Amino acid sequence: MSDTYEQLVAALRAVVTQTGDPRPVIAFALQAIEQENLARRRQAQDAVPGPYAPNAMSIYAERLP
Repeated sequence: MSDTYEQLVAALRAVVTQTGDPRPVIAFALQAIEQENLARRRQAQDAVPGPYAPNAMSIYAERLP
């Protein structure tokens, strides 16, 4: 599981024992999860080389023996 999920569970336990109202922590955790997912998508897009990338794959690469 992601680090954000573990942080959410720990924060919820702490807030419920202290105040009893977990809604602010849930809202904050959801924002953190959305940011983490956005960062992962950006990393995945950056990993795919385009035609002008330094290590671009040749269109003929699959034809090589």
